[in-house]
Amino acid sequence: LLLTGAAAWQAKPVAAATANYQKQDLNLDVKAAIAIDADSGQILYAKNATTPRQIASMTKLVTVYLTLQAIKQGKLSWTSTAKPTATIAKISQNSEYSNVPLASGHAYTIKELYRATLIESANGAALTLAQAVGGSQVAFVKKMRKLLTSWGIT
Repeated sequence: LLLTGAAAWQAKPVAAATANYQKQDLNLDVKAAIAIDADSGQILYAKNATTPRQIASMTKLVTVYLTLQAIKQGKLSWTSTAKPTATIAKISQNSEYSNVPLASGHAYTIKELYRATLIESANGAALTLAQAVGGSQVAFVKKMRKLLTSWGIT
């Protein structure tokens, strides 16, 4: 499974020690958080930023990123459709996971799957996107690993 294969990646610590932020100005009720200005790279807020954490939904964010890249490259469009396999549909019905229930064999638009993945953190939708982008989950995991290696995250 995509989520199992991605779980082997290790998070890298963030160098928040040099950040120019006021830690006491915001006290989020979370185990860890970091907010970075995308233009300057300045860390605006950090809480336990140097503590290694499991990647959790980061896998889904990379899935969303690769989906956007496939759309940008013309390999997919928002109106392209993908059908979850029976296995993926079964996973999407499991209430122990973050999910939006999917029907086996039903065609969903890339936009629907993208939204379910990004907004609901839906595992089944992410797995269906992975197949649409990569052709198979194995091929998609290889794409993810290649991308993360290019970003220096391995």
